[in-house]
Amino acid sequence: MFKKAFILAALIILTSMAGPIRAQERPDKKNLPPLSRHHMHGPDVPRMAADQVLIKFRKDFTPKIQAEFQAQVKVKAANRKQAVAAFHAFHRTRARGKVLFGWQRVTLPAGKRVMSAMEEYKKNVLVEAVEPNYIAYAADVICNTYTACTWINDPYYKDGQSQWWINRTKTDVVMNRDINYTNPADIIVAVVDTGADLNHPEFSGRLVPGYSVFGGDPEDDNNAMQGHGTHVTGMIVANANNGLGVAGTAYKEKVKVMPIKVLNENASGLVSDVADGIEWAANHGADIINLSLVIYSSTNPPVLASACSYAAGQGCFLVAASGNDNVNFATNPYYPAGDPNVMAVAATTSEDFATWYSNWGSVIDLAAPGGSFDYYTDHGVTCTAMYDGFSAVEGTSFAASQVSALAALLWLQDSSLSVDQLRTKMKNNCENPQGEDVIYIGAGRINVFDSLDGTAVVTFTPSYTPTRTPTPTVTKTFTYTPTYTITPTSTPTSTITPTYTITPTATITPTSTPLVLGREEVRVYPQPGREYVRIAFNFQGQGKVSLGLYTVAGERVIHLEERPQEQDGSAIVEIATKKVSPGIYYLHLQVEDRLGKRQLKGKVAIIK
Repeated sequence: MFKKAFILAALIILTSMAGPIRAQERPDKKNLPPLSRHHMHGPDVPRMAADQVLIKFRKDFTPKIQAEFQAQVKVKAANRKQAVAAFHAFHRTRARGKVLFGWQRVTLPAGKRVMSAMEEYKKNVLVEAVEPNYIAYAADVICNTYTACTWINDPYYKDGQSQWWINRTKTDVVMNRDINYTNPADIIVAVVDTGADLNHPEFSGRLVPGYSVFGGDPEDDNNAMQGHGTHVTGMIVANANNGLGVAGTAYKEKVKVMPIKVLNENASGLVSDVADGIEWAANHGADIINLSLVIYSSTNPPVLASACSYAAGQGCFLVAASGNDNVNFATNPYYPAGDPNVMAVAATTSEDFATWYSNWGSVIDLAAPGGSFDYYTDHGVTCTAMYDGFSAVEGTSFAASQVSALAALLWLQDSSLSVDQLRTKMKNNCENPQGEDVIYIGAGRINVFDSLDGTAVVTFTPSYTPTRTPTPTVTKTFTYTPTYTITPTSTPTSTITPTYTITPTATITPTSTPLVLGREEVRVYPQPGREYVRIAFNFQGQGKVSLGLYTVAGERVIHLEERPQEQDGSAIVEIATKKVSPGIYYLHLQVEDRLGKRQLKGKVAIIK
């Protein structure tokens, strides 16, 4: 049975949204607020504050350093404190906020550029190191139906689709089991984010006092996304079985959230503020620190690395979103997910595939549902929103929060677990039912029930095996006749050597052997691709197709897992290339049906 073709849609970042759904309203899908799109920041967003740097001044102030420093700034300084003041006076800089792990946030004089300032300050003998103050961004960004468990009365769970993620991770099964939670203490999850809707009815009894780097209460003011931190908080501790909107993964009342506001109303902030929030959480009783945010930097910002190391040293378990730009960590590092003290989380769809936007690479530890509005049966993940509301969202932010919630339940069950044991237990009980390559979802998609009961350990077998050369016998039963002329400008190649002759029914002017798969032809058109590329191939019975589009450097720009659509006897899959830069790309295609797995590699040209 074929499903409707998946079309990779162009991303839209919403800047305004309709009013949120209220708790008393019926869970009707057509009444849900507009879907909140996750951020795809890309190469053009600011990576660092334009008017600030972080400076680490030397702790010692020896006579030799004193003499050299005075020669540089032309002012005498009797001690280190006077020397720091003299540095600021000489360079016309200004210290801001508290010192974090030896790093001082410094405002530059008007018109001074960050990179030139860094080069200048590094030459001063009083300066040990200087770094940009990187900007952190919230990592936020149909659904398979399920039979709702009768003992859970939250409306968006009861509708049988909105909270597919609760069902997929078997959290709903856990809610009805007699799990023995032996830890008498509360488990505190610090959500380092935009704050939270402190008066949301779903958070009644589930919040502890938090902190805002901006002063005042950590109230969420991120209206454009209906509250990024509020979404994350709800994924963790939204009260279950209260007859309101949704249920959170950490359904037990002894799990609490500590809201830490480090991102502004636009869901962005400074790495120094993120480090400040992490330190505050670690010093005020946080057991788990959730970091659903990303910082673009080729290396781990030292102040962030120090904060993560400090929190880990305090016994905190740190979890971070991998980010939503569909890039490889090896060539595009993201932090804090790339920090060795942090568990990096990718996002999956309702069909347990990696979402097309989720970042990937060997740094990924595991995955959790993040949803994808662009999948035919997935409406994102529905959770809490600002002003007592609920909305559907997507992104690795919300996958990370489920991992934090699971960690909280595990520690509530067994307080003797070390951080390493906690990490291992979650990874050993992950599921990977679709055989997704581990580079995209790590150990697999979390399973809350198995992690708490310890009943399942999974062995992973990547589904993509480039060296395999199957030789199925197929009798062609259809004729595919496109109604236009196809003129490829690329040079497609195949890893399979056919032993038959293909007679295309379309007019094709190939430059080499046409794309083939098994004993049937494969068509890629239009060639060259512009707004979309359509792929037609033979498909026997039920199954799936995996498709990847790669640059010549090996970077994946599109990833798709789908059950194809049937059209005129052929299987059809479409990919949108509107957002893909012009050039030559490598197409990796794997078909899995009753004939087995068959693969093909070829080239595709994209022009604009």
